[in-house]
Amino acid sequence: AWMGAFAAANDLVIAPHGKTTMSPQLFDLQIENGAWGITVATVQQLAVCVRFGVKRVLIANQPIGQGALDACFRALQDEDFELYCLADGLDGVAMLAAAAQRNPPPSGNPLRVLVEIGFMGGRTGARSREEAMRVALAALAAKGLALGGFECFEGLLPTPDAADGLIDDVAALAQAALAEGLFEP
Repeated sequence: AWMGAFAAANDLVIAPHGKTTMSPQLFDLQIENGAWGITVATVQQLAVCVRFGVKRVLIANQPIGQGALDACFRALQDEDFELYCLADGLDGVAMLAAAAQRNPPPSGNPLRVLVEIGFMGGRTGARSREEAMRVALAALAAKGLALGGFECFEGLLPTPDAADGLIDDVAALAQAALAEGLFEP
């Protein structure tokens, strides 16, 4: 309740890490108290969320492998369910697009892609704003996918200023995409 009130007071939304507890009862409490959705790391964790009725899930990784990719699109067959996942680059979008061709989602319920913004020496993600925008446009152009936004993992950066710079890049890309009308209505 405290976190929900804090998020609302600051015009924020949160998708707490369900992968930490894997407790559907806690998922329910978090959603009842304002959580936008639940974050998971794997398609197995996604399956738990789907089984227990969570209606919005973020996979905080780039799904890879045909089984994992197909599981994402099977979950979208419930038209009341929203799924977000990350795309590291153009190859990642190509994998997602191929899975969408094998398992077309219902009209109006695409897989929503968050473009991961990375940094030199980091674990994943586009290394420049230009590369990130190319990934975003590729997701937007692929049937069965939609651009859901941009995100980053700043936990490996050495200083708060470096983290601020990465977050500034995410915000600038989101603003540019919004200005160009790249997000679904």
